[in-house]
Amino acid sequence: MSGEFECRARNSVGEGNDVLTLTVQYAPEVTTKVCIERINPNEGERVEVECLVDANPKASVIKWSGPNGFSSDDPTLVLKSVSRENSGNYTCLATNYLNIYGQTGSQTRTGTSITFVDVKRRPGKAVISPSHLNVVVGDIIELLCSAADLGSPEAQFKWSSPSSGGQFGTREHDQASLIVRNAQLADNGRYRCRAYNSLGEGDEAVVDVKVIEPAKISRPLATERIFQANEAANGLECEAEGYPVPSFQWFKDGQPIDQERYKTESTIVKTSCSERDFCTLIVMGSLFFSIPIQWTDKGNYSCVASNGASERNSNNLSWTVVRVIHGPVILNQRFPIDSLAAADVLSMARLKCIVSARPEPKFSWMFSSSVIEETDRYSFQFNRIYERPDEYEHILQISETVDTDYGSYLCRATNGVGTKAEVIVRLTHTGLPQVPDAVQKLSSTPQSLLIGWQPGFDGGFEQSFVVEYRLLNPFTESFGKEDVATVEVHNVTKIEEIKDDGTISWIISYNLTGLRPLSSYYVRTRAANKKGISEFSPLVTATTNDVNEDPKMLAPRSLSFDILKQSIHVECFTESSSAITPWRLALIIPVAALAFLILLMCALFVICFRSRSPTKIVKNGIGTSRPSTITVLSQSEAKNAMVHGSQTDSGVFTLDSGRIKGNNFIAPHTYSSSSEETAVENWPPEQYDITNDPYLSEQARHVFPGDMDDQMEEASISGTEDEDGRRVMREIIV
Repeated sequence: MSGEFECRARNSVGEGNDVLTLTVQYAPEVTTKVCIERINPNEGERVEVECLVDANPKASVIKWSGPNGFSSDDPTLVLKSVSRENSGNYTCLATNYLNIYGQTGSQTRTGTSITFVDVKRRPGKAVISPSHLNVVVGDIIELLCSAADLGSPEAQFKWSSPSSGGQFGTREHDQASLIVRNAQLADNGRYRCRAYNSLGEGDEAVVDVKVIEPAKISRPLATERIFQANEAANGLECEAEGYPVPSFQWFKDGQPIDQERYKTESTIVKTSCSERDFCTLIVMGSLFFSIPIQWTDKGNYSCVASNGASERNSNNLSWTVVRVIHGPVILNQRFPIDSLAAADVLSMARLKCIVSARPEPKFSWMFSSSVIEETDRYSFQFNRIYERPDEYEHILQISETVDTDYGSYLCRATNGVGTKAEVIVRLTHTGLPQVPDAVQKLSSTPQSLLIGWQPGFDGGFEQSFVVEYRLLNPFTESFGKEDVATVEVHNVTKIEEIKDDGTISWIISYNLTGLRPLSSYYVRTRAANKKGISEFSPLVTATTNDVNEDPKMLAPRSLSFDILKQSIHVECFTESSSAITPWRLALIIPVAALAFLILLMCALFVICFRSRSPTKIVKNGIGTSRPSTITVLSQSEAKNAMVHGSQTDSGVFTLDSGRIKGNNFIAPHTYSSSSEETAVENWPPEQYDITNDPYLSEQARHVFPGDMDDQMEEASISGTEDEDGRRVMREIIV
């Protein structure tokens, strides 16, 4: 549409016309002289692509950009010797500025054209995903091969595997993916993949695939084992098979065994193949009692075989019940010596006596030295605790309790082995629960505390607990009311420890979460039942752990704590920051120390060298002493001195050309300055003490022995002598 437009007007008188020139401005339209958008040169060839731009106004900027940060301000793209790194999209960008009628300022417009340079090359290094793989026998092995640089022409892939005998590209091994169905132990091994095209092969990728035959128990533990107390038992044996070699874990009553009390070992007993082959392995696991067996060794034992295939299941688990023949042991909880029971008047009282014994024990109860027989008011209940081997519970029940029933009852258990076992069970009125005891920190993390305590007597009813914790202010070592928090604990974890003498310690634990790292807390507990709440236990201090610091994390530029807002402000370094990182600091410090040592050694060497240099004594014809006084120049000699001195005039000037001879003293005479020579320094008539002259003093100390000696021993020196034949020297400093 650009061009000249003419307007004409006509009437009866005549006609007139005018011409309008229209210029249409438009954004750059960018093309290239290459007919195709993809150039496929060989490595080492020269590539030139000219960028053609149609724009109005004319484009002011034409430039190229490409992979790996390539840029050029020339309209022609020139790649002198292409390589695989030059492959990629190259964009020609043209920019012009439109001046549009009615708008202020210029409007920027751009246009682009993309040319893909695909250098012919062999593929890059292959990559296999996943990078490692474990599968169970019968499952599918599926691997995918790729390459970051597929090359040009585009790469194909080939595999080698244990089933191909290490050969590449066999049947079903010539695709990007490799699938092996119904995997067997023979498929264990190394899988390799290579990317290739007509120009060659890229570097191969390797992945090790492990095919696992899940561990399973091949010979289980005996259902029950019975030992005699204090005998040296042979232990327990459990056999399993699988590949790789199964390992064993041993448990007692659901908890990992005590490694100090028990010892374990595993031994491969049978294999049906050589070391290089993959086949089922049979292993025997043994558990030994490190000391003669005690009654506390009774319990439910289990062995679990595993080799990385799956979690615990019925096939890799075996269990047995270990029973120990022993006399009765009382297991009642004591507070602290007697056991306690509680009941209200006219209600039924239940007094429990818990015993461990084998064979089964017989129980008897006494009150006020009288044996209690079963009557209408007194009845007995005998229970076997099945989840705990050889443990029994005998309960004395008293209906319609009266005041005379309160007191101490004796429970006695016998089984014909060892001595009898007795415990006092004291019947009291119901009441508040006792205060929990031995509050302690069991473990901690940066944000949690595992708190444990020993529960007291429940007062005759089921009890719950309240845990109170307070954040301790590290600055004032105190806490405010707003820092106090309480938690009602209903579902707790009970940890029971039974010693060989039958003493039982009960620990109830609760995990406090949402805490601050490296912070101290005051913690206390109390118990509650339907009658009320006990007093709090004494306060104990527990501290959370510090956060786990990343050793690679840089220190911040600054860190400040706002007391009012209770917040920390951290200013981190930017990526371009020149802050000294820890590894740089570790490098700088030794280098600086080494440089300091070298400088120190050089300084010591210079001092030592100078201190050992021989003293040079200058001898002359006038003796070994120097004149102690000096006189002023005569008026005639002063006229020969420079009136206007400069830096180039500095030095030693001699006013006598003869040899120094005669006596050591210069006869003084007066000197007066004329008005025309005011620029010349005037010397006073008094004598000058040479011992205070710094330059002559340096000569006396031989600081400049070479220069002064040369002057003293010169064959001829320009200047004049006075009447006594002495040479007068003067140094002028500008």
